[in-house]
Amino acid sequence: MALVAAGKAAGRMIERVRIVGEPFTDYTRYEFACYRDNIAAGENIRVLPRGGLARTDQRWASEDFWIFDDELVVVLSYDDEGRFLGVHQAEETRPYLEARRRALSLAVDFEDFVAEVGL
Repeated sequence: MALVAAGKAAGRMIERVRIVGEPFTDYTRYEFACYRDNIAAGENIRVLPRGGLARTDQRWASEDFWIFDDELVVVLSYDDEGRFLGVHQAEETRPYLEARRRALSLAVDFEDFVAEVGL
């Protein structure tokens, strides 16, 4: 939370789109319970239900990545069991910037989402 608050105080935007499947897993419920602290610290969190995505959106929606200052993209890798394997820097940022634009255009505010689904 301190990192988020410091970034916000420095004028940085910290935002995420959490793509979720349904039914919600226990881990997703746990994450959602923690997100309010992130939001209070200054993070903008939006949610995008996977079931509502077009087939053409499925590729980027299956990747977990971070974008820093629109210049650096770090891709997180997991095994088939969901265990974290590591990160690598993407060679090209453009596809990830386009994915972010699309995700943000489809996602809804966290509080609106949880109110709608009753979490």
